Amino acid sequence: MRAPQCGHRPDLRRDVVWHEPDRVVRGREAHAERAAELRAQTPDWVFRPDGPVSVNDDLGHLGFQYGPAGQPPVATGMDIAHCKDGVIIELYTVVSEVRQPS
Repeated sequence: MRAPQCGHRPDLRRDVVWHEPDRVVRGREAHAERAAELRAQTPDWVFRPDGPVSVNDDLGHLGFQYGPAGQPPVATGMDIAHCKDGVIIELYTVVSEVRQPS
């Protein structure tokens, strides 16, 4: 059995590609800017893991919940990371459900 190639907290490669449902973001700096943009749109919301991280060779998966702190999530989905040498080279965000905020 091979050791996993995609750890729990891998680094982002400089030329990482992030696939979101409505856009593709290229590069580590653009990735950080997009993440900051998401946090700024809903500053009182938090990301929470939804289950454990799972790894299979060079792929990692983490389900997530996103919504106001202390309230039920508004959005749920998963991030799937394709890694090389323990570094994320591609990240796919899949949103599976969006509810109206309470």
